[in-house]
Formats: sequence, C-alpha cells, structure tokens
Amino acid sequence: MATRKRRRTFPRRRSGAPLFAPLAIGAMIGLVALAIDEAQLYTIRNRLQETADAAALAAANRLPDQVAAAAAATDHARKNLSFVADGITLAEVEFGVWDRATRTFTPGGGPINAVLTTVRGTRGNGNSAEAFFATIVGVNELEMTARAVANVAAIRPRSRGLVLAKDTTGSSIQ
Repeated sequence: MATRKRRRTFPRRRSGAPLFAPLAIGAMIGLVALAIDEAQLYTIRNRLQETADAAALAAANRLPDQVAAAAAATDHARKNLSFVADGITLAEVEFGVWDRATRTFTPGGGPINAVLTTVRGTRGNGNSAEAFFATIVGVNELEMTARAVANVAAIRPRSRGLVLAKDTTGSSIQ
C-alpha cells in the first residue's frame, strides 16, 4: 500500500474586505455629500456677488443723488436675487471716494464718486444658506457676505461718466 503524502494545510486567512468595504463606501458617501453642499454654497455665494455687483452698478449710475442711488441698489438687489433683497439695507450701501492710485474705497469724504454695496446672507436677516448634508455633523446653515464697489470715472468734464465695477472681496466664502 502506497502511502499518500499529506499536504500541509495552512491556516485559512480571512480577508479584511468585509470590514473595509462598508467603511470605504461610507467615506465615499460622505465625500459626495460634502461636494454637493460645497457646490450649493458656491452657487449661492456667486449669486450674492452678482447681486452686490448689480446693486453697486445701479447705485453708481445714479450718483451723485444718494437717495436715488440707494433706492436703485435695493431695487436691483430685489430684481437679481429675491431672497437676498431683505438682506440689503440703506446701512449696507455706503457712499465714498474711490482712489484710483491706491485702489481703495474711503467711506464719506468728498466729492463722492463711488458706492460700496454689501449683501449678506445671515441668520439675522433670515436668508442664510442652508446646508443639506452638513446637518449630519451639526452645521445647519452658513452665513455669507459679498461686497462690490462701483465708481464713476469722468470721461470729459461735461459728460455723465463711465461706471466701473470692482470686486474688492475676491470669491471666497466669508
């Protein structure tokens, strides 16, 4: 009778895939949720900036009449972004001087040739940006601010002028 060689058996190793797969899937779902929230917030931030730009341009077009300029800024804010319209008030439309050499806006002073508009999406105004998936980690809403400066640069002494817009805040979320 021939003896059969017995194969050496190794202990069975178990794969970590059953443990790793749910963790990886959970992490991927979390990253997708974060990307969706971030895209929505950037969209709202861009809409806020567009509204601030439109309000500043409308106000600068009505200078030197500050009352008409403030009314035009509020009206254009309402037309461009209805949920932000309540966030722009006369206190957030500032008149001042734009210095071309230093590229700075100085509130007040004279002669007034520029306007700074600030549009806020805040909890106090009731128009903060709501997060969809970030509520899981306790972030329900975010406050954002957009500012824009527009000034009137004279072309000729008797001309009405040319309105220039400048984004002084960049494009980051504040």
